[in-house]
This record gives sequence, C-alpha cells and structure tokens, in this order.
Amino acid sequence: MLTTRLLRTFVAVAREGGIAAAGRQLALSPAAVSEGLSELEGRLRKPLFDRERKRLRLNAAGAALLPRAEAILRDLADLERIHGEGREHLRVGASVTVGNYMLDGLVSRLRSDRPGLSLEVVIRNTRAIADAVEAFEVAVGFVEGRVERSQLEVRPWLSDDLVLVVAPDHPLAGVRALPAQLEGSSWVLREEGAGTRATFDAAAAAHFEVRDVVLTVGGNELLKSAVRSGMGVGCLSVSAVDRELKAGELAKVEVPWMPLRRDLFILTHLRKAPEPALTAVLEAAEQEALLERR
Repeated sequence: MLTTRLLRTFVAVAREGGIAAAGRQLALSPAAVSEGLSELEGRLRKPLFDRERKRLRLNAAGAALLPRAEAILRDLADLERIHGEGREHLRVGASVTVGNYMLDGLVSRLRSDRPGLSLEVVIRNTRAIADAVEAFEVAVGFVEGRVERSQLEVRPWLSDDLVLVVAPDHPLAGVRALPAQLEGSSWVLREEGAGTRATFDAAAAAHFEVRDVVLTVGGNELLKSAVRSGMGVGCLSVSAVDRELKAGELAKVEVPWMPLRRDLFILTHLRKAPEPALTAVLEAAEQEALLERR
C-alpha cells in the first residue's frame, strides 16, 4: 500500500535530486530516505530514477508519478488545514441564471452568519444540476426549472420574472406584441434542459408556435450578444438583462398576455446525510425567501 510517507520521500528526492539533500529537507537520515525510496519502487515494481553516480534523475515512470504524488500531498495538506482551522466546505450547484445573477444575497448572508464556511459553486443548466444532486456530486442545487425526480426533494425558493428582449432598433422594441407577430419572429433561445427555456416553451405553447429558432445557446451572455446584434427575439430572466435594459442596449417586448413569472427551486437528495454546513445553507436560503415574501 502506498502511504503519504513514501510519497513525501519520493517527491523530496525528485525535487532535491539526491538522497542526502532530500534527507535534510525531511529531517531524516540518508539511510531512512534510501529505505523509503526502495520500498516505494518495490511496491510499484519499477524503478523511478536513473542512477548517475551520486545523483538521481527521474526516469519516465518517475516523471509520470511526480505530478500525481504532488497533487495528492497538496489535497491532504488542504484537508488538514481546513479541518485544523475549523473550516467547513460545501459543494453547491446552481443553474446558469441563478448562479450568475441571484446567489449574491445568499452568499453574503452565509459569509456573515458562518464565516468558517467555504462554498464551491458549480454552474450548469437545470437538468445537469438535478443530475449532480442525484449523483451526490453537489450537496444542494438552486435551479430555475421545475424538476421531478423520485430521489430528490424539491422545495420552492424565490420567484423570478422572464422578459422578451430585442435589439433597440428591432420592430418589436417597446411594442405590445401580438401572438401572430411573435409567431413570425426569429428567436434566440437557451438550450433544452435550461429552466429558462422550459418556462418560455410552456408559456409560448399556449399562444403561438415558435417556428424559427435561429440560434440555441448554453449561456446568457452569448444569447444577449446575439439579440443585441439583431439576430432575433430572446427570452431571459429580468435579473440577467437588467443592466442592458437600463443602458438601452436591449429593449423589452411587451407581452402582458403571456405569463412569464416562474418559481425557483431548491433540490436536495432524499438520502443525503444531514450536516451542519448544508443546514446552514438551507436556513440562509429560507431567510432569503422570507425577505422576498415581505
């Protein structure tokens, strides 16, 4: 079995280029370093160095092992540091719109209430985040699309409004559009699996047929750029286009007859073991929801 002692010995010899120098770095005798290196090579059943007089040079097998050994030792050092400092780490998933525009309040609250918590945010579309929660790749997911999975608990969180946007010189800019006008329009839309796309498709299906989708994209920034260039009508969260609307870079299409308000959801796995960090995130999310309802 490989141990951290053997890996540290190997890395020190590789970096120092010799047994004696590695021993000084590790505070070990040359005999102990040589014994550790021989044990590692014996367990791997291959030499890791070419011996040149008193100097050791990595061979191909050693060169392949070195970055992996260093990565393992770094990860172990990070774990020791985090737990030694009493820090907690949680991997959180968020759909594209939520992750890019709507998590700031939650993160700020957590930084204030639980400064020892380190968050890693994974941003993908709603379907991919649901998959990640289901596979225990993330502890919790914040998404803008309705999800139905037997393994997941789905709870309402915040609400969000979508808006149809066009370039400022588009014929529908600022216009109260009719269903027939939208049916005859070109469209730039999010990809299948995105919560924004699912909400738009459901709302549009009750009033008109989307016949001409000229571009499908996996993110909001490219979508906004394509709409600004006049490529077609887009549908995005108000939070994603607020700056562009205020700056006059994009214009709204008025569709009061088309329901574009949606709920955002929190996803957790039904078999996910409770842990303090996850509880803290869920409590902070509930506080955000309470503030919105006031």
